[in-house]
Amino acid sequence: MNPTLVAAAFLALYVLAVVGWRFYKYAGPELVVREGVVFEVRQQRPPLLQRASEALADRFAADVLARLGPQRVATIRRRLESAGRPNGMTLESYAGRKLLQTLIFGTLGLVLVLNGSWILGAAIAVAGWFLIDLSLRSAASKRQARMDRDLPDFLDILSVSVRAGLSFRGALARVAEAVPGPLSDEMLLALRKMELGESRRAALVELRDRNESEVLSRFIASLLQGEELGTPIADTLAQLATEVRREDAARARQRAARAAPRVSLVVTLIILPAAMLIMMTGMLISTDFSLELFNG
Repeated sequence: MNPTLVAAAFLALYVLAVVGWRFYKYAGPELVVREGVVFEVRQQRPPLLQRASEALADRFAADVLARLGPQRVATIRRRLESAGRPNGMTLESYAGRKLLQTLIFGTLGLVLVLNGSWILGAAIAVAGWFLIDLSLRSAASKRQARMDRDLPDFLDILSVSVRAGLSFRGALARVAEAVPGPLSDEMLLALRKMELGESRRAALVELRDRNESEVLSRFIASLLQGEELGTPIADTLAQLATEVRREDAARARQRAARAAPRVSLVVTLIILPAAMLIMMTGMLISTDFSLELFNG
């Protein structure tokens, strides 16, 4: 084993330990000035990894984002919006967390490589770079899937509210406040932009662009088309809810059809051999018991 690599690994671990201890001891700002009076602020100390990623983001976020390139940064920004910015994540905090995970997993991978586990060490080091991207992709997928599930009921309630005499914006606000979820959060964000002076069309287009849900895109396209053609919004919403439910049922049947071969594979490879093993074991035990009685 190369002594230089061992020394470098221990030095990296020592630096990480020292920096981590400094982050642990740092509790954030304790005083705040409000209207000329100093008040003591007792803040809950954030987790160590969060403080470390924020510190790295403050120093190295610009460099990390510059190395990723503008196209990659635009993709990350879109995915952050699609995932709902989990834990208030921004591009800078994303870069800090990505760098922190790369350092941690890279150091662990280096230690494994020095111990002879080349493949495992390299795999762990590479996983550190892509871990936050996989987590963000999973969060975005789950959020968009829930929006697809909530949209039919949301459209039904919205249609009833519009038919009851409320304006579209008032009904949208009422339903979004009454039905919690990511879909309501997106609608409330669009309503806030409308209140700040943005047109309804522009707010809806931005809502469509920052999400990856095809069902939501169709909903917004139907609204914009109905607005251009002068179609009553209540009829458009009711028809769209019916179509979305029909497509949702079709997707459920497709998922069930795809699940059938998987169930058969699990039964064939796991459950059936286990059942045969149990039966053969019982037969062998009973056979030995019968032979002992016969010999006796």
